[in-house]
Amino acid sequence: VCLITLRHGEALHNLGLLMVSSRSPAVHLTEKGVGQVQHSASQLLKEHIDCMYVSPVYRNCKQPKS
Repeated sequence: VCLITLRHGEALHNLGLLMVSSRSPAVHLTEKGVGQVQHSASQLLKEHIDCMYVSPVYRNCKQPKS
């Protein structure tokens, strides 16, 4: 069994040292945070994942732009 834990990428609120755990769509990742998430996603493609749990916080559920 392998457990992988990830945190969201850098968010604007993190830069102000604020903790925000709401589902508000007003919480956005910074450009650096988006890059961090993209890097993590590319690394996860190499893993065999049977199950994934995610937070309902908006920044964790946002779909990439097409």
